[in-house]
Amino acid sequence: MITGISCGVCELTLSTLVVCNAGADKLSEIQGLVGSNPGLVLVGTVTMNESFAKVEQSKPSLVWIELTPDPDEGVKLLVGLKERYPEIYYLVSNDALDADLVKMTMQMGAIDFLDAQTWKDQLPDVVSRIKIKENAQIEARERQEAERLKMKEALEQQRSSNPTVSKTNFRSMKRMVTDTKELESRAAMNLTLLLVLAALAAGVLFWLNH
Repeated sequence: MITGISCGVCELTLSTLVVCNAGADKLSEIQGLVGSNPGLVLVGTVTMNESFAKVEQSKPSLVWIELTPDPDEGVKLLVGLKERYPEIYYLVSNDALDADLVKMTMQMGAIDFLDAQTWKDQLPDVVSRIKIKENAQIEARERQEAERLKMKEALEQQRSSNPTVSKTNFRSMKRMVTDTKELESRAAMNLTLLLVLAALAAGVLFWLNH
């Protein structure tokens, strides 16, 4: 869910859910980072075990997953959330910068990887990039909706200038077709009967003459 006015990048705010199993001090630090960034608004904090239920409830636009103290579990959570909620942005962080962990999480769908030593400097740039991307998607959706409405209006105008057959007229036409078929069937039967009678008459004449 995006809060704020969508007409400009700076006016977007990203509702943010923090997932952290690293203890109260680490959680407090991340909460402070979210609270100090005008582009983010905190909608909740949860442990990894509670994350799916909270995401379903709060429907955030950004989920921040702290990988410490168990990066493997954090990566599994990232994969599961990304699969179920692909429209959400995922940001991961860790105490230390690990190249393999960075590569893995980015491949699994994270928008970026923050480390505790530099995340104060990194976060504003990351948020700015997410907002730019989100704004572009909003504009794309608005263009698609405008095109859809334009096409709908064109179809309605075409329907007005070339009205379709009404249900009453359609029933009348159907009745006419049915009546015509019945008349054709009766005519065929009458013709068959006449041919039979003619054949009988010819047989009688032949018998009388002989």
